[in-house]
Amino acid sequence: MITSGLKVADADGVHDDDWCWPKVRLRLIAHDAATELRVGVWVPKSPAVGSSSMLSIKVGSMPSTVRLVPYGAPTELSFPVSLSGNDEFGLEITCDNQVPQSEDQRNLSFSLMSLVLL
Repeated sequence: MITSGLKVADADGVHDDDWCWPKVRLRLIAHDAATELRVGVWVPKSPAVGSSSMLSIKVGSMPSTVRLVPYGAPTELSFPVSLSGNDEFGLEITCDNQVPQSEDQRNLSFSLMSLVLL
């Protein structure tokens, strides 16, 4: 995962190869003041019906936001934030996609490609 403007202090549900469980919790620390968080995700096509997957994203104490993300296309989602340098905040991502298990027996849902604070 590419990160810019922040440090990942703790992560639950993210594997070393950036594949994620259906629910991910991160504790992040801003390097400097920021007004925007960009989250890059990739949701692989699964046997599910439709052309998109639903992601619910909660940034800090803000209410959750639901976004539809197309299957198979890297997507960048943008969220307003109001952070100072060294502020700590949480990020929760829930995805309704389920990758079929084959040789990889992990309960995977999507790939977290980037986290950028601007």
